[in-house]
Amino acid sequence: CPPSLQIWASVLAYKIALPSCIFVTRGNHEDRDYWPQYAAQGFSGEIEAKYSDRSEVNDLLDAFGELCDQLPLAAVVDDTCLVMHGGLPRCWEKGGPLEDL
Repeated sequence: CPPSLQIWASVLAYKIALPSCIFVTRGNHEDRDYWPQYAAQGFSGEIEAKYSDRSEVNDLLDAFGELCDQLPLAAVVDDTCLVMHGGLPRCWEKGGPLEDL
């Protein structure tokens, strides 16, 4: 299985330890509605492969979904650098979070 869960744990630990130095933005892979498109190769597939208890799987996916829902689409760092993901979910083409911008 890919190490996505461990990578997330590391990123979040760094964010907690160095909150003004670590910036995390959301892209298409961080949208829970997009996860099924990656199936077994994606984040949800990794969680399902690592945890056999369906309740644990659902709890973890819900927690990460809630976390990702709170991530910004973009961030400005030091008033000089705009940071954003290069891809957004196709389901956002009409409606969704971009309509509010």
